[in-house]
Amino acid sequence: MGRKSKDEEGINIICEGMGFDPKVAYELTKMMLEQYSRSVVAGKILSSITKASDQEKNKRQMRKDFLEIMKLPIEESKEMQRKLLWQVSEYEWLEAPKNYVLKGMQDYGNSGPIYVSILNNRYMTKDKKTMVVLANELGFSVASLENKKREAIKLFGIMMYRYAAKLEEEDTE
Repeated sequence: MGRKSKDEEGINIICEGMGFDPKVAYELTKMMLEQYSRSVVAGKILSSITKASDQEKNKRQMRKDFLEIMKLPIEESKEMQRKLLWQVSEYEWLEAPKNYVLKGMQDYGNSGPIYVSILNNRYMTKDKKTMVVLANELGFSVASLENKKREAIKLFGIMMYRYAAKLEEEDTE
């Protein structure tokens, strides 16, 4: 990989400041987004069969599991990640934090709207656009847009982690 953009350098500093290797944050988040993307296509199943009284308890447990998994080495936790990410992506309540994070990303300098567009068009919809189509629409080369996608994925992951950590802290107070 070549030179990193100022945006990516800033995102890497945020990752490192929170105790994450930027490469690990990228890999974990990419896996999470790919799993979420598959569930968008498959539809929501678990949320329709879970009792309302159990949803809040499940949500808290999944948030704790997510925070724990984000701190584990990827290879040691791959199966845990897959299981959790499938469970989490099946619940409709994930929409609120996802939308909150995407809204926050929108304001991340000049690249924020590009990041959100990439994530929405590649992971958050059934009708995914190819990188070629998206690059043409946004006025980037495919290679440049791939770099922006990597930045967007890392930023989304670290912002989701911060969001979950904040809620966990509020729950324990």
